[in-house]
Amino acid sequence: MAEFGDFISALGEFGLYQKWLVLLLSLPLLLNPFQMIGQVFIVVDVPHYCNTSWIRAVGPNLTEEEQLNLTLPRGADGAYEQCSMYSPVDWDLGSIVAYGLNATEKCSSGWVYPSAQQPSLLTEFDLVCDRKDLTDISQSVYMLGLFLGAMIFGPLSDRIGRRPVLLISIFIQSLFGLGIAFVPHFYVYMALRCIVATAVSGILITALALGTEWVGVSYRPHAVLITHCCSAIGQMILAGLSYGIRNWRLLEIAGSAPMFALFFYIWHDRCRRGFCRAQHISLSHCVLESSSCFASGPQMWPKHSPGKPASRRHLDSHHTSCPLLAGPGCREMGSEDSKQVTGHLLLPSPWQESARWLVTKGKIEEAKKVLQKAASINKRTIPPDLLEQVSGGPSKLKDK
Repeated sequence: MAEFGDFISALGEFGLYQKWLVLLLSLPLLLNPFQMIGQVFIVVDVPHYCNTSWIRAVGPNLTEEEQLNLTLPRGADGAYEQCSMYSPVDWDLGSIVAYGLNATEKCSSGWVYPSAQQPSLLTEFDLVCDRKDLTDISQSVYMLGLFLGAMIFGPLSDRIGRRPVLLISIFIQSLFGLGIAFVPHFYVYMALRCIVATAVSGILITALALGTEWVGVSYRPHAVLITHCCSAIGQMILAGLSYGIRNWRLLEIAGSAPMFALFFYIWHDRCRRGFCRAQHISLSHCVLESSSCFASGPQMWPKHSPGKPASRRHLDSHHTSCPLLAGPGCREMGSEDSKQVTGHLLLPSPWQESARWLVTKGKIEEAKKVLQKAASINKRTIPPDLLEQVSGGPSKLKDK
């Protein structure tokens, strides 16, 4: 009885399919640093002092320096205290100047920050003085989310598959990552960060599992190294963007919107492939079909009898709605060209399920299909007698 490693060796341990797979799986990991360490760049310590605008009621013509000198105590180094102020009094300005203020209290009316400072998480939610610990607490909440994500998405990927869990994780991270940019309160920010962390954990777990299960044993270090390098590149991109985008909400959008775009691209690709299979249309024709035709709705899709493949004549008859399907290049394309187009344009995506997982769940026929598809992209052929030896059960999944 053949082991699973024999099938990976037959289709190629690190062929074109695995290379594209690892590259595409690295895209979410490229964006993960925006959620994992992004808070480092949006909680920037800036000079601040208590809001003492109360004195403006009795001294509206005071300069800023005079106001601070009358209402803020100084530390041992001569600088104004950042977390305390003189207690407000009901005196007139002359009495305050003549006698001064002595009693101090904590800031009761908020803080004042440099006017030229772009909004940051620290300045918008006053994460200073007594509230400074909330920054560290939010990081702890994020780590809790990573733990919960591992506990939830790890077993779930073994139960329903790597592909759906990865897609769910990407959707959660993109949706709640964008939601963070619009939070009205810091506690809402921490809650959303916890949810995002669960998704980040799900992506890390399932992407690593899906990648390594398709790659041969001798090339797995290469695959892991590539994904780690993409994560490191993501950190460098984050540093560059945070230097150019000082508004923390805009930085959150810049880090989450690409993940949302990736999710919808994957979802559209899956819908297109599913439509082609349901209509029994060659995938190469679907690739050549314009996206505007597909997006225009069911009324623009080619119609034919259910259960019968759409012929070339039938497709050409719908040139008004799908010009690319009826174009000269499409008509003149022979069978060999069609295979070549299919091989090059239908690039492998990480949303094709792990053949190893399919075998463990007893989905033998589906496992054979994905193995043959990967082999065809690698321009390899799995011997029929070897393919017939695919059987379920963990005992058959040893690597060579």
